Amino acid sequence: FFFLMIRRPPRSTQSRSSAASDVYKRQVSTQSTWGHQIFFVFKMASKEGSFEIQSHRSTAAIYLMAFCAALGSFCFGYFIGVLNTSWTYIAYINNWVGKTSYESLASGLLPVGAAIGALLSGKLTDEYGRRGTFLITDILTIAGVIPTLVPNITWLLVGRVITGLTVGINSAAVPLYISEIAPGAIRGTVATFHQMLICFGLLTTAIFGFGIPKPGPDGRFPAEENHFWRVMLGFPIVICLIRSFFLLIRYKHETPSFLARKRGIEVARMAVSELYRDEFINDELGMLASGGDGGDNASFLDQFNDRNRGPLMVGILLMIFQQISGINAVMFFSNKIFKGSADQPVSETTATLYTTMTMLLNFGACFITSAIIDKAGRKIILLVGGVFVTFFLALLALFNHRGEADLARYCVLAYVLAFAISWGPVPWVMVGEVLSGKGGSIATLVNWLFCIMVVQSLPYVEESEIGINGAFIFYMICMVVALLYTQLYVKETKGLSKEQINRIFSNLPKDLKEP
Repeated sequence: FFFLMIRRPPRSTQSRSSAASDVYKRQVSTQSTWGHQIFFVFKMASKEGSFEIQSHRSTAAIYLMAFCAALGSFCFGYFIGVLNTSWTYIAYINNWVGKTSYESLASGLLPVGAAIGALLSGKLTDEYGRRGTFLITDILTIAGVIPTLVPNITWLLVGRVITGLTVGINSAAVPLYISEIAPGAIRGTVATFHQMLICFGLLTTAIFGFGIPKPGPDGRFPAEENHFWRVMLGFPIVICLIRSFFLLIRYKHETPSFLARKRGIEVARMAVSELYRDEFINDELGMLASGGDGGDNASFLDQFNDRNRGPLMVGILLMIFQQISGINAVMFFSNKIFKGSADQPVSETTATLYTTMTMLLNFGACFITSAIIDKAGRKIILLVGGVFVTFFLALLALFNHRGEADLARYCVLAYVLAFAISWGPVPWVMVGEVLSGKGGSIATLVNWLFCIMVVQSLPYVEESEIGINGAFIFYMICMVVALLYTQLYVKETKGLSKEQINRIFSNLPKDLKEP
């Protein structure tokens, strides 16, 4: 049995590319003894009985490339959370206490700028490349952060608009870049870096918040001004300099897909050779050549034609369902839930502990997704995670309505965990996989628009007859619709190349069936 396995690769191996078979044969033939050959066969065998030949040179190198790009995602999360923990002191030292419009503008202008940035990202990534867009975005980020260090509300608002633009650009460009550099076998794992770094950025703002002075029992802050708030607001400059340094010194090539579409296959060969082993370079170049232009040479209007409409609608609806899953409502009202009601109050320390636990769960769950997404697949994670999200939304509405504060708090934590494993990272992964630069920017624009709509409507919903519990029930119904749509229309992309995914989601002839 072992002799036959070693002398002739199984059928599943032969169905792979010729390069994979050649690698298998050569590696087996180099084993010196029968014992080494048998050990090699067991090592190479996958759980399905086929042989997985690693096509890329180094998994660690691809992780580092993706991590470098995802530093923009860190800034995404950081800008969202930085004022939550520093605004009280900033308002105090600048005599803005009581001027609620200042806080509303400073918070509200960021997502508005992000929506514009998301739309611009498609043009930028197609004209200047993914890497070039990162360098432009880092320069804009530094230019936007500097005005926020000036104790002037006008300059602060200008800075928030500019940093909002960069948040929108990064939110579309980072998933696109990662999906184009990562081989299909590990793309899901690598693509979760985007959400992981967003959560880490949020968590970092909470940690930095401990360095901001707190008011005493009389409500007054220390007389001596603490300048740590400037360190906190200026920290993204360091992150941008780090990313730009590595992009200029180490990661000098654009993604293979971009180079193949814009400058030709031969120009893309150098980038492919850095990522893939020699035996797989020609196979990968062939895939790039047969994959069409991937939508990069199409206009925004062309994204709605017969070829691109299908994947675009999948991306847009996943982004919409992500926002109307209730995550912003739960996070918006979590502080009130954690602090308890008037007759069941909890201490500020306990409320802070629950908030910190929420952020840690949000961040830690990304590691769970990273570990399972390339094994279980995208679709099954959305379905199973969506069931738990729906379940905990229902329980949260029930316990909050009954005034059972402790159970409501536990439901918030469970809901955040379920969302952070599934509908938090996976839509970003799939948008990067199925859409081009312009298509991804449209989907990301829709995501930010729905984010603005949900967040801005929450105070009015709370004061209306519907109430926050009615909102939770509405989001639960939306998740049921999301589950039905996912089951019927979302296709699995696990392990497929970008070009194979293009064929599955377009009207091109397919020589690869959906797995």
